[in-house]
Amino acid sequence: MCPVHCDHTDHTRSRRYVRQDWEKLYRAAILESDRSKLLQRIGDAEAAILERSRSSSKPPDNNGKERDAITRALHILSLLREAWQQQQPHAMDAGKRSAPSIKRSGLHLPEVARSTQTRGS
Repeated sequence: MCPVHCDHTDHTRSRRYVRQDWEKLYRAAILESDRSKLLQRIGDAEAAILERSRSSSKPPDNNGKERDAITRALHILSLLREAWQQQQPHAMDAGKRSAPSIKRSGLHLPEVARSTQTRGS
C-alpha cells in the first residue's frame, strides 16, 4: 500500500473542496437578492475565503490565479457590505416599504469586477 500517495491525494482533494467551498459561498453572496440574508452570505463567504487562505502552508494554487481571485472576491464582498450599510438608513425611513435591492442601488457587479481586474493588472 502507499500511504504517502493516498495522504497526498486526500490532501489535494481536501484543498480542492475548500477552494470550491469559498467560490460557492462567494457566488451565493453576490447573487443573493434577499437583503435580509445578504449580510450573512457575505460573512459566510469571507469566512470561507479566510479559511482557504489559512488551510495549508502553501499559498493558493494556479500560479497566483486563485490568490488574485481571492483578492478580487474580498474587494467585491467589501463593496457589497458597504452598499448594504449605506442603504440601511433608507430602509428604516421607508417604514414598511421594501428596501431597494443592491441592483437598484447603482452597484453593478460586473462593472466592479472589471474595475478591480484592471487595477490589479
